[in-house]
Amino acid sequence: MPVLDLHPWQEGPVGLLRFARDTCRSADQLNQLVAFLLLDICVETTMRTFLSLPDGLAPSKVKYFERRKFAEGNFHDLTKGVETACATPIAQTDLHYVKYYHAKRNQLYHQGSGITVAAGDVERYMGVAASLLNHLLGAGQAIAPTPSADAGNPTREQIARLSAELPKNIDEFRELISALFETIEPRLIYPTTIRRLSAIASGIDAVSFSRKLSDFRQLIESTIEDHEIRTWLLDLLADDVTGDSEQTLKNTQFLMEACKDHYDLYSLIAGVFFLPVGDVRKDSVDRYDDISFLAQDEYSIMGIYSACTFFAGYVWHDQGRVMLENLPLVERGIEVNEKLVETIKRLSALTKA
Repeated sequence: MPVLDLHPWQEGPVGLLRFARDTCRSADQLNQLVAFLLLDICVETTMRTFLSLPDGLAPSKVKYFERRKFAEGNFHDLTKGVETACATPIAQTDLHYVKYYHAKRNQLYHQGSGITVAAGDVERYMGVAASLLNHLLGAGQAIAPTPSADAGNPTREQIARLSAELPKNIDEFRELISALFETIEPRLIYPTTIRRLSAIASGIDAVSFSRKLSDFRQLIESTIEDHEIRTWLLDLLADDVTGDSEQTLKNTQFLMEACKDHYDLYSLIAGVFFLPVGDVRKDSVDRYDDISFLAQDEYSIMGIYSACTFFAGYVWHDQGRVMLENLPLVERGIEVNEKLVETIKRLSALTKA
């Protein structure tokens, strides 16, 4: 599609994607890094543009004014808005990659020199960017991503192995982390508590937010016995819906929504207190910072568990046929499964200590 055939709202993201493609043709590490950062800007611009388009121009089942509130937020708000407005299976897969690669981008920003970007990551992020352009702005054919030298279809053996191992590992993780909380916080695993957590996480909106926050604070105070864990969670939550900062309110909603799957909440607590990933511990999580990064597998066992349950939905779907023509999807599934196996080993050692 020539540039002149593009709609005005398509030109910016497509231009960024083409610039990234041209830049990554050089094997120079600096060019690969620049291309990766350009792709991250392209993806963010694509999502923000989609969420800002008037009704009729955006292929969305959500009205403009609801999308617009997401468009004005941070990266987490953008992905949440796109997931809400365009919840097709392919879009969800793309968004998982977007979160993963944006986490890598954050590493580049925060850790500085010495961090490199693999050519394979650049190629795959380019494919994700093109797919989002296609689904959200109808401009995915405006550029053909540079094909990977080792591109190909996943083997049925790879999918069969992942299909057999991942559900089993998820079940083992759930059993182990339940056993841990049966020891450290038994009230948190009561069926009545789990039902209350699910009710708090469901249907959070502007009307119900204050009431659900009050219920969540009361549940934490009455259920969690460990003073340090209880204080840490309560300090992260908003005190006054009208007086707290916007970031604190977003963090509060993130924590409440983590209760949709109570294993997410268990993983969040266990990760920052007992099984940290890297340097991410309780002292590095502040209510005034965006704590949604904890949902990424690079930073927490909560992220590892969430990623694995996401991919399990694909390996369980029609015997993995969704994955048959998507090698990067299989590779990511294998990667997060390996992280889960390592987490299970650490969790097992902790419960036996």
